[in-house]
Amino acid sequence: MAGRRVEKKVTAGSLGAAAAGAVLAILQTVVYKGHAVPAAEVTIVDLVVPAAAAWLAGYLAPHTPRAAAVPPGPAAPSTPQAGR
Repeated sequence: MAGRRVEKKVTAGSLGAAAAGAVLAILQTVVYKGHAVPAAEVTIVDLVVPAAAAWLAGYLAPHTPRAAAVPPGPAAPSTPQAGR
C-alpha cells in the first residue's frame, strides 16, 4: 500500500468537515458571543453542519481514476467430475 494516494472524495469530505467545524467555531466565539443560544440547537447544528459539508464536498469532488486492470491469466483446464 506504500505510495497509494488518498482518494479525492475522501480528502474533499475530510476538508469540508474540518472547514465547517472551523466556521462554526468562529461563529460561536465571534458572532454569537453574548447571545443566549439554546444548547440543544448548538448541539444539533454542530452535528449536522459538518456532516452535510463533508457529504456535499465528497459528492462534488471528482472520482479518483483506478489503475488499469490486470488481464486475467489463462483459464485452468476443466477436469471431469467423478460419477457424472
